Amino acid sequence: MSLLGPSSSRIERVSNAVAAIATLWFATAAVWEMFGSFGAGHLAAGPAYMVGAENMLRWRTFGPAPFAYLLRPPLPSEYYCHHPFGLFWLMALGKLAFGHHPWVVRLPAVVMSACMPPLIYGAGRRQWGPVAGASACAVFVTVPLALAFNDLSNLEVPTMFGIAVACWGYQRFCVGFRRRDLALSVVGLAFAVNIDWPGVLFAAAWLGLMFLRGLPLARLFPATDVRRFWQWWVLALLAVTLVVAGTLSFFAATDNFTDFLNQGQRRSAGSQLPLWHVLSERRYWIDISFTPLGVWLGKWLVPLVALRAFLLRRDAEFATLAILFASIVHYVVFKNGADIHIFWPQYFALYLAFAVGSLIATIQSAAAWIFLKLRNFAWLQRVAIQSAAPWLSLALGVSLPLTFAHDAWAALVYCRLTGGRFDQRGALIHPDKDKAAFVTWLSPRLDATSGAVMASDMKQSLWFSWTLQHPVHTVSAGALPAPSRLERYQLLDTRFSDPNELAKLAQSYSVTAVGPFWSIDRLAPHAALVGYAIDRRTPNFLERFFVSGVHDLRSITSNPYVTWEYRDQFTHDPNLPPTTPPSSSEDYRVLHNLLAARGDSVAAEGALSAALAGADRSVATEFSDGSALLAMRFEHHASRVLTLYFRAGAPHSGCEFSVTSRVLKRMPLSLVPLDPKVRDVGLPSAIAHSAWKAGFVYSMVTEILKRPGSESFQGNWLGPSAPQSLSRQMPIHLLTLE
Repeated sequence: MSLLGPSSSRIERVSNAVAAIATLWFATAAVWEMFGSFGAGHLAAGPAYMVGAENMLRWRTFGPAPFAYLLRPPLPSEYYCHHPFGLFWLMALGKLAFGHHPWVVRLPAVVMSACMPPLIYGAGRRQWGPVAGASACAVFVTVPLALAFNDLSNLEVPTMFGIAVACWGYQRFCVGFRRRDLALSVVGLAFAVNIDWPGVLFAAAWLGLMFLRGLPLARLFPATDVRRFWQWWVLALLAVTLVVAGTLSFFAATDNFTDFLNQGQRRSAGSQLPLWHVLSERRYWIDISFTPLGVWLGKWLVPLVALRAFLLRRDAEFATLAILFASIVHYVVFKNGADIHIFWPQYFALYLAFAVGSLIATIQSAAAWIFLKLRNFAWLQRVAIQSAAPWLSLALGVSLPLTFAHDAWAALVYCRLTGGRFDQRGALIHPDKDKAAFVTWLSPRLDATSGAVMASDMKQSLWFSWTLQHPVHTVSAGALPAPSRLERYQLLDTRFSDPNELAKLAQSYSVTAVGPFWSIDRLAPHAALVGYAIDRRTPNFLERFFVSGVHDLRSITSNPYVTWEYRDQFTHDPNLPPTTPPSSSEDYRVLHNLLAARGDSVAAEGALSAALAGADRSVATEFSDGSALLAMRFEHHASRVLTLYFRAGAPHSGCEFSVTSRVLKRMPLSLVPLDPKVRDVGLPSAIAHSAWKAGFVYSMVTEILKRPGSESFQGNWLGPSAPQSLSRQMPIHLLTLE
């Protein structure tokens, strides 16, 4: 910094503006969809933590209970003792202050994410000056992984927030040795340690390196106030020790210490595999999370940060090295966790930001040194050092995040679209927005003192218990417990259920059907099935920002056509035809089946024409079992919805119609390679293919979660008894989305 001298007021104003824009960008992204419902995926981790917090409040326990509501106080052995309890306490404060709302779950992450850019800028500015600080800040907010998960109230965001506060507080403390700055740094460090174990890894590495700076290497570093320095170090060590010791002691006192160790072993399973093999398996995840340029920078800036710390004697760089250490251990040692959670390496984003700050500071100093060598041009020295060096450095520092920004925006949209699962390694992804609408609608209609049970076919996600607000647990298919107050209601998804079992349930209990989802009251007497439809609508401008930007909004309405179809298929109850005119293509489809069942073929064909109005019939294909793909409808509003219409042929099992997709080319101007996986994207029809009635028309409705780039979708019958096409080559090309 001595080469550069004080920064000009103009470069400071521009640097402040860059930091302000970065903060606004990051905070706006965090607020996006803040008031919307939760769906399946990693973004639903927040509701799970909130359930544990609400259990703590209800039963007045120190530790969090399981991620499901309880009708009794939790046993000590049931406490969730895999992580420190800081996030649960944050959630509990939000619940006490504001109640049970989706935005309350997201609030901690949103607030802390909004604070991260100013904290990084503040710490970087005091370490290297405003230019490098602004560059670090701008890089952090355009790292795709950091931007995509900045509203996730999981462990990563608050841990990074605590680390950033600790670094910023320490930089302030080194300037004036004020007690409030010392307290800020120590409290930030204790906060990070009380959230997750990477906070402990960072604290251990940082305090260890600072110990070297304070004793054996003290002569190599600039002089400091020794008493104040060791005051900070001892208090920081004491705070970390108390939090860790208190947490582990509670684990041991509640007989959960063994479970804690076992969980660590499960998360680290497979860590003995060669690192190159592990990283190659995660290549697409890594590229889409950081871009190849970000990965390259992160690797090659390690020597620079280390050299600045030990050769240039910059103890401020020790925090960057400590963040890198925590990130590597967390990502490499706990392999199983990193293989499942794409957001696992999120801590590298904070390292990359500070590492780029070091790079820009080095470039700025190097440029100033070169200009000092212009001995015969004193006036040029002044101009170059005071203007050219910082402006060129700032231009480079801003150009890096600009190269990331396009991919960062794509990752943000893709993350919201898939619930944070991204490509899910090619597996079928359930958005669960229909299911969330069903559960939200159902919650107040359940008895307040009863719970629900579901078979694994319902595919419960982390958001489910919080949204239902009743005790709920999952059992294996065919292993449902006897009806009781705790297991009064059974919830299922007909798309993944045995039709014979559905018929037994519909003929024995009171069933409420909402789209493909059934709620069964197992303690009530049998009653005729009642059906409801899940209607989609496009959100308005404000709703697109605050509620749902990439999915249509859903509402539940009573629908006699849904009632008729399920009764006709599964029950012996009276089944009067609907008296209201059809209002959707699905209503007309059911009307066709009703008329076909009566034998009125002319009227049935008229209803079918109405059902397929506007659909694409160019995909029509006849199959060897007498069935046919009649048409395809693609709707693009907030959601992209693909509907396939089939006329049923001879009933048989052992096959299903599969829709898969392949990315043909990557996005223009993107640094991220295309996703090479063929992904399963098609959801089954609400009534299983094996139960289709000959001559009836059925639909398969799938919400398309488009990947970045140009993506092609194909359909094909799969299975040992799959019918053959009579009119075209399989698979059938359905559509291509750019």
